Amino acid sequence: MGHSNNFILSEKLHIFINDVLLKSGVRDDVACYVTEGLIQTSLRGVDSHGVRLLPHYLKALKGDRINPNPKYGFQQTSPSTGMFDADHMNYKRDKDERPLHYVLFGNHCINFL
Repeated sequence: MGHSNNFILSEKLHIFINDVLLKSGVRDDVACYVTEGLIQTSLRGVDSHGVRLLPHYLKALKGDRINPNPKYGFQQTSPSTGMFDADHMNYKRDKDERPLHYVLFGNHCINFL
């Protein structure tokens, strides 16, 4: 029996994912960032971090583990680096845990706790 592939245009998938996130209560700009990140990652062939994560993110939203309305913060730490506070956009921590931060090096972003 042959294997069949189904293809979906990335533009249609982009609309679908963004709509699902918005209907799940995610703020408009955040839904756009997440949608674009998932689509671009899958288009680059990194499926482990692409659109296949949408059900996982939706479950985390329902479980109140992701902040759908983050208040971002950025602190410049040198002329070429800074810290970005995502306000638990990815995952909420317990009240005693430090917030999720990112260190920006040029165009690269490194996650640390």
